[in-house]
Amino acid sequence: MKGKSRLPFELAGYLKLGDAVIITDQDHGILDINEYYERTTGIQGTVLLGSKLDS
Repeated sequence: MKGKSRLPFELAGYLKLGDAVIITDQDHGILDINEYYERTTGIQGTVLLGSKLDS
């Protein structure tokens, strides 16, 4: 998901991995996901961004 300003610069490289990646903040809020996650799950990132992962 490009253009997310909340994502720390240091973490942006993880979005280029060939595995499904979700990047969260310390409170488990979803900051970004990569395209492989979208392809694998069929869920668009715009639906997930800002929501929290269930524990």
